[in-house]
Amino acid sequence: MKNKLYFSLFAGLLLLSSCQQTNAAKDKTIAVKQDNSHQLQHVNKPDTNTVNAQPFSNKIKIYYNQNQVILNLIPLLPDSSMASWEWKKKERLELLESVRSHNYYIDTTKDYNNISVITPHYFKTQVVDGVWCLALYKIQENNYVVITDDIAGDGNDLKAFELKNQQLTPLKLKDVLGDYLSNFLINNTNKTCKDSFEKGDYRFDYNFGHKNQLIVSSAYITKKENEQCLKGNSLTFVFNGKLKKFEPGKATWNNTY
Repeated sequence: MKNKLYFSLFAGLLLLSSCQQTNAAKDKTIAVKQDNSHQLQHVNKPDTNTVNAQPFSNKIKIYYNQNQVILNLIPLLPDSSMASWEWKKKERLELLESVRSHNYYIDTTKDYNNISVITPHYFKTQVVDGVWCLALYKIQENNYVVITDDIAGDGNDLKAFELKNQQLTPLKLKDVLGDYLSNFLINNTNKTCKDSFEKGDYRFDYNFGHKNQLIVSSAYITKKENEQCLKGNSLTFVFNGKLKKFEPGKATWNNTY
């Protein structure tokens, strides 16, 4: 009788221990699954650095009717206006067709051509480690001066065109901008100042984002060293549609010492 009792007690303890281990294992399994679920959500995010990554895809909303002049212009531009990178005409036409049909396009190149600004007169995109800009300045209906700026490590490559009834004609940059850098000089007949300015290793920024204006500036020009010769380090030019060119406006000292 005692043997049967001991055996029953021993069997009960084994069953209890087994249940506790099973529950512990069950709890542990649930915790692992939760952790793995979190990791999978992270892994499944688009990542071009992983072998099994999903392809990059980004839907960009662009309203065709509001920006049709500048959008229709993009496929007309020569490859020379974007020489630091390759934006093939076929790809530009695909962008135009997508926006015209759907008011959006799908960007599938994460670090290649990321449009950051588009207005009826201005287009800007990030290109790998550079920037490409396009600007329109209205002369009259269906007639514009066009400026492109291909910005790469070695500086700005500016080109000018005239767009008339969807026909693009190259222009000499000097005919549109004149000898624009000389307008920074207080007195461009002062040989000392002129020579110093021309020899200066200044890098200029060109801001085409303002309608009918171009702002040319350089953070490398300091007031302390140049105020005797220069009007400022930022100069605003205003577009004159009748003359098809920019005329110098206000000069200021910005963000300098």
